[in-house]
Amino acid sequence: MSTPSFDKLLTSRLRVKHLDLFSSVMDLGSLRRAADACSMTQPAATKLVHELEEMFAAVLFRRDKRGMEPTHHADVLQRHVAVLMADVARAQEEMSLASQGGSGHVRLGVLPSLAPGLLTLSVVRLLDRYPRLRFTIHEANTNELLDGVARNELDVTCGRIVERSAADELRLVEVYDEPFVIVARAGHPTARAPRVDWKALSQALWVLPAAGTPMRNFINGLFSRHRAFRPLVAVECSALEKVAHLIAGSDMLGLLPRSFALRGETSGELVVVKRDLGDPFVPVSLISRRQVKRPPALDVLETMVCIVAGELGLR
Repeated sequence: MSTPSFDKLLTSRLRVKHLDLFSSVMDLGSLRRAADACSMTQPAATKLVHELEEMFAAVLFRRDKRGMEPTHHADVLQRHVAVLMADVARAQEEMSLASQGGSGHVRLGVLPSLAPGLLTLSVVRLLDRYPRLRFTIHEANTNELLDGVARNELDVTCGRIVERSAADELRLVEVYDEPFVIVARAGHPTARAPRVDWKALSQALWVLPAAGTPMRNFINGLFSRHRAFRPLVAVECSALEKVAHLIAGSDMLGLLPRSFALRGETSGELVVVKRDLGDPFVPVSLISRRQVKRPPALDVLETMVCIVAGELGLR
């Protein structure tokens, strides 16, 4: 009699209750508390953990007086379980929406720097065409949005990919490429200078996105290439409206997309102190998971966003 293969062993024995309990143990660090959270007895929970370890042929937890200490194998499994549980929740959500007559639900992530009007026009037109379509919109920086896509908490995000290794694992549809400019408040001493060099800019106080974000790395790279010290960051902020207000009401400098800067110039609150930054920033793309079955609503959204970007002169 042949021995069942590893994948057949998993598909025949693995149940959602295994994954639910595993997630609870990882979150709570205690088998007893995890058993209570999953409404089961502790012996039943112990049995499920043993079954998981048998199925994956790996020790997942070390038991001691402090509770359940995850092993490296547990950390690896947790990343995949998080996606699986999100997929289950997503299936339940879509089934509920379908039973109510809905035609789709898109969980969309957006950058604070997204071009004004692009999201509003795209969503409004899609709702006019497909009244039962539903959207959940989450705004965050690129790193947070990509994490949301990887965990299946977002279906698609408007963001920027700067790492080739990340791009290989994702589906990218390029939407537009907008230059960034350096801005100050109207009347700022820097704005009155006939020529602003990078060393002078490095001595000013700045409002910039958080360290480690693609935009922060971009501006740091600009200063390095011009042989100037990195800027002195007084405030870290990615919300562009807040950034514009902070710059307009202080002597701090900042980086804004050209469209946002033009709005500030038109209102008389901001002035562009450096327009040509030399290197363009990476384009904004619609980013989704590559190796999954895509809901039809995503294809419709991609097409509409690209059409609207063209009408706005972004493409």
